[in-house]
Amino acid sequence: AAVAGWGNTGNGGYDVAHYGLTLDYVPETTHLKSTAVITARATQDLSRFDLDLSGLRVRAAKVQGAIAQVAHSGDELLVTPPKPVRDGEVFRTVVT
Repeated sequence: AAVAGWGNTGNGGYDVAHYGLTLDYVPETTHLKSTAVITARATQDLSRFDLDLSGLRVRAAKVQGAIAQVAHSGDELLVTPPKPVRDGEVFRTVVT
């Protein structure tokens, strides 16, 4: 599953159950602040996973409440949680 603004190519290793988006736009500065909360179930062990993301700067990401490492690769955000997500685990990722 994918949502507009987050790409539409999909990624392997997990199935998304829910996307929650909060947006705050400040017209005077033309800045957009957003938070995405993604709830998914791992379909394999994940030491890292990708999210489709283009054109936005990521300030931070958390997986299961713990700070994750992030890096951009093209239109992908590479997320490395501090502890691997296990096959079958429902996990929550928050990206700001």
